[in-house]
Amino acid sequence: MRRARKPAADWRGQGLVLVVEDEDPVRRYATGLLTELGFTVVGAADGTQALEIFRQRHHELALILLDLTLPGLTGEAVLAGIEDNDSKVPVVVCSGLDVRQVRRSFAGHHLAGVLPKPYGLDQMRTAVREAVS
Repeated sequence: MRRARKPAADWRGQGLVLVVEDEDPVRRYATGLLTELGFTVVGAADGTQALEIFRQRHHELALILLDLTLPGLTGEAVLAGIEDNDSKVPVVVCSGLDVRQVRRSFAGHHLAGVLPKPYGLDQMRTAVREAVS
């Protein structure tokens, strides 16, 4: 007998999420939503910091939430650095750009999803649930 899946509104995750976002208020907002969903969060304010955290903690990460536009290393460069390490950690890209445009920018890369900005708890829950399930 198959177990019924929890309704989406009741879904909670677990594990460590790396939030890569250069805007401090947005990073804090995403951290709050992910914490509400049951995750522990570590944040990075730029691509260089994100890759450093990834290299140190990749074995702990359940998910990476990656902003497309970052100072220094771009989101695409960060994703390439993650992929160079043969990582199996799912990556969800966050952007204010059109979802189709984001998917074109990341053609050839493995994305677990795209989360359009602005987003709320329901959109975050859906994107994260799909990425880690």
